[in-house]
Amino acid sequence: LKFLRVVSAVGALKKSVNRIYLLTLHSDPDTVFVGGTEAHVRHLRGLLLIDGAATLVLAPIGERRFVLRGSVGSRVVLTEYFHEDSLPNLISLIQASVDCLHVHHAMGWAPEALGALAASSIERKVVTVHDYWFICPSINLLTGPTRERFCEVETDLDKCNECLASNWLHRDETIQSHRAANANFLKNFDIILTPSASVITYLEKAFAPYWSLLGPKIKVLHHDLSYLGDFRSPQNKKELSGRERICFIGAIGQHKGSRLLIDSIPGLQKLGLEIEILGSIRDPSQHENLKCVSVSQYKNTAELGQLLSRDGGPRFIASISIWAETFSYTFFEGLMLCPTAIPVVGPYGNPAQICLEEHLGPVMNSCSSLALIEAVEKAMRSREIYQAKVESFVAGLYSPRETYLSRYFAAVSPTNSVARKAPGASRLLENASKREQLNWERERLLKERDSMTMRAAFKLQGLVRRSHWASPIFRVLIRLARRSK
Repeated sequence: LKFLRVVSAVGALKKSVNRIYLLTLHSDPDTVFVGGTEAHVRHLRGLLLIDGAATLVLAPIGERRFVLRGSVGSRVVLTEYFHEDSLPNLISLIQASVDCLHVHHAMGWAPEALGALAASSIERKVVTVHDYWFICPSINLLTGPTRERFCEVETDLDKCNECLASNWLHRDETIQSHRAANANFLKNFDIILTPSASVITYLEKAFAPYWSLLGPKIKVLHHDLSYLGDFRSPQNKKELSGRERICFIGAIGQHKGSRLLIDSIPGLQKLGLEIEILGSIRDPSQHENLKCVSVSQYKNTAELGQLLSRDGGPRFIASISIWAETFSYTFFEGLMLCPTAIPVVGPYGNPAQICLEEHLGPVMNSCSSLALIEAVEKAMRSREIYQAKVESFVAGLYSPRETYLSRYFAAVSPTNSVARKAPGASRLLENASKREQLNWERERLLKERDSMTMRAAFKLQGLVRRSHWASPIFRVLIRLARRSK
């Protein structure tokens, strides 16, 4: 019955929308707490409304179970749950109705399911590399006893396998088999997108034996940042005579440089700086250095903008990840919401490449507290020079969301295809309001409000799937949870 419901719903969508996109990733983007990949998929799904499109999102939710959720803009029209063993059959049933498959992550997927995606007859198949999972199952290429050294794609494969063997999650896999399987998967796709050019170097290094096949498929498509234009607060340079502050943004875990931040606090204080974290850091009360640090959490972009604009804003914004961020939303949010601040960044990834190319701020020469302190000192000495560069760069970042969509469609649409205008598509375009286009922010707030209700209902799901008599009760619970929104 599930397959019949899905085929019927997808067939109905095909008749009423312009195109259908199947978006797959490694976790459900409609949960409350999401990472960069999930946030990007959620935002992209909202943007596709402008094209009069529908989206099908397929993602694992634990215990070898997957959720398939169909949406048209902000309206969910289909929700079904499947065991991973059913995915090849599911994909074969819906592939004829899907215009584009866009894989955003493959972690957590069984080889048989990935094989079904790769072998599907979907007209256009695209994959985005959001992190380094295709290169190494460690995801962020951190190695060493405490996983605090970025390996930059180790050339000695024996060392790679020793690193994998030291982690119980990956000890049954070799780096050779992992990369060979992923190269075989990626070769079936028309386009491989990366959110920044900084990723390409590592991909080429890891997939050197397959580069003649994979390299020509790669295109750079930066994530959309148009939503930040709606949360800007005007900055007044005269207000910059207040406190000297350095700000760290986001959920600062180990891979984001938490240990580096903690060790650098005494040195930053000697420079006369107040230290502020906008977001979170694990166990702030358990380290003496953090007792003098202000920690302010935020729930959405609007609140982050308010925090950054208070007291004239911070003088410096630090992005000190110890791995190579492929994009870094928090880096751009700091720049665009507080263009009077000078960025100080770690030595790897997209933030480092941008700061070096555009001369926006100092780049640390290593992942050490001394390197961070020296970079901040350089920013303090050359503040006026950097400030002019930052303001000019930020002004050029603002572009309408239609610009991003045109680039996205150019990448994912076959060159010889003609978009099929569906009934009502023009009306959708005319009525696409700012609220609908920025729906991912609104969804996040709603999810936070209703998370306890929805979580309780979904926890019952495993029980009611085994209890035929309880299915009406489950349907009532889900209906009530949805109605509460």
